[in-house]
Amino acid sequence: MLQISEIEGYYVAIEYQLESENQYIYNGVNYRLYLLALKEDQWVIIQISHIPIHRMIEEGNGFGTSEEKIILKIQKGRECTGEFINPKGEIIKIEK
Repeated sequence: MLQISEIEGYYVAIEYQLESENQYIYNGVNYRLYLLALKEDQWVIIQISHIPIHRMIEEGNGFGTSEEKIILKIQKGRECTGEFINPKGEIIKIEK
């Protein structure tokens, strides 16, 4: 078993141009939380998660971009409707 000596978290914004969107990833800026661990003197990704953007903003860790505000509205809408919407306002088909 590898020994973990340190863990770091990073809130990241990655812009994608995809052929096909789904409920996990869409065209435009996607926001994720990356957790990295230091294992035997090398940083490795141990988890990539969707993150409730409102928590990052509330804690003062948001980017403050217009894209982040759009995704915040999308996340709040999904809580109410259950629909996955892309930044253009189009419904994304859920893959099973």
